[in-house]
Amino acid sequence: MLGALRTYEAVAVNIAKIILSRGARPNTADGTPAAVAAVTLAAQSGRAEVLALLIEHGANIDHLAQGSLTQPVWLAAQNGHAKCVAVLVNAAAKQQKEIVDATNKLGKMPCSITIKMGHADVVGVLLEGRCRCASRCSYVLFCA
Repeated sequence: MLGALRTYEAVAVNIAKIILSRGARPNTADGTPAAVAAVTLAAQSGRAEVLALLIEHGANIDHLAQGSLTQPVWLAAQNGHAKCVAVLVNAAAKQQKEIVDATNKLGKMPCSITIKMGHADVVGVLLEGRCRCASRCSYVLFCA
């Protein structure tokens, strides 16, 4: 089963490479009312290699899905995808952007949902990315 999943990931990366090489724009949103871009889908579904490839081709790491007004880092953190969060944190550092403290429409930071969901590995990545959750997170005791 694990081998099949690895094969599926490799296929997804190869498909993304082909599509991008043919001029696909990584910041174009899909046609749904939520207006979701590929970077958001990759982060949400845990496709770290595809996410890195999209970012290499200029994907906006700050993309807001219209339906949820949520950034990719939030969705990756919420779903426990530490590798995707790390890809986004590293890209943010290179672009001199702050994403680890991005708030959703309720004013919550990624670490708050990550802690609530029990994704300790993601919390570690966010803290390494200089998350300031200790000052604003509603779960301060867990972050300290």
